[in-house]
Amino acid sequence: RPSGNDQGVSFWAELPELLTFPWRQRGLHWFISIGIWALCANLLAALAKAVPLAGTSFIFMMNSSVLALCADYHRRCMWAVLNAEGPLEDGPDFDPARILHTYMRSGLHLIVFMLVSQLPLTAWVVNSLVADDIDSALQLVLSRRFWLLACVPSLYWPMAVATASLYNRFQGIWYVPVGLRALLRAPLEYACITVIGCVAFLVPWLVCTAIGQKAGLPEVFFVAVAGLPLAASHALMGTLTGQLMRARPQLFESA
Repeated sequence: RPSGNDQGVSFWAELPELLTFPWRQRGLHWFISIGIWALCANLLAALAKAVPLAGTSFIFMMNSSVLALCADYHRRCMWAVLNAEGPLEDGPDFDPARILHTYMRSGLHLIVFMLVSQLPLTAWVVNSLVADDIDSALQLVLSRRFWLLACVPSLYWPMAVATASLYNRFQGIWYVPVGLRALLRAPLEYACITVIGCVAFLVPWLVCTAIGQKAGLPEVFFVAVAGLPLAASHALMGTLTGQLMRARPQLFESA
């Protein structure tokens, strides 16, 4: 839990400078490492498709690990800014035991929460795949209906990851009342964090997707390259959430 109260800290005044925080010192190591891990994870997942049941489980776990790494990057940026510790000094830990137990298994909370919060979207995706209404997964993701169904629930995602970072465990993503209370206390700042996070992910990913389509690259490319913008988005959201917690120390208090 945050313990200090920095007098005179302004969320808005320090915003431009904080946009470079995630990539200073070891933060850049986190960013690049997540991009490489996402690439490797999706290549392995593509190979695993040859084994139906085991392949599906493996793909789920690998995607969980990528998202969990991004959430961990978010957590470290958030606490570093909140405690005024300066740029990140420690890089990611890719010890096999940590990958398996922390990122793959505990990280499942993130994937499951995302699926639960996106039930209408999930139902439509499953129905489209079963009915063969969509020729490819990429066509599905780029469809207008996909983004319309995903938009509203996605607006809470930055706060969901913030509660996971606040409690230093991925299970914290389920503490929705805590997140909603904080959101209502700082709606303008939260909207700013959300917009910056969305732009950091969507703009580079859509550009890469457009280039990949023109070049005729396989679908695995479009999922794999999402690792870098996903990492950038979570790092920026974590950094700005940490600054908001400095400026508004009561943000997550129950009273």
